Amino acid sequence: MRRRHLIALGIWKNEVKLASRSRKGYWRMAGNSIVQKGLTNQWLEEQGVPNMRNQWIILHYGPKFRV
Repeated sequence: MRRRHLIALGIWKNEVKLASRSRKGYWRMAGNSIVQKGLTNQWLEEQGVPNMRNQWIILHYGPKFRV
């Protein structure tokens, strides 16, 4: 399943082999450079994942602060 997802994100098959053979879980694999290539900020935004940096700035400085 992990392999299919990475290929769908546009990662080359040779790189997918390296990432998919790891025994690390999804949380630890998030720091992997191969996975980070596929999970770009633009893709995450399209999926509806909130930008945590912007949320923190709004909470810390207020909604009028420009990001």
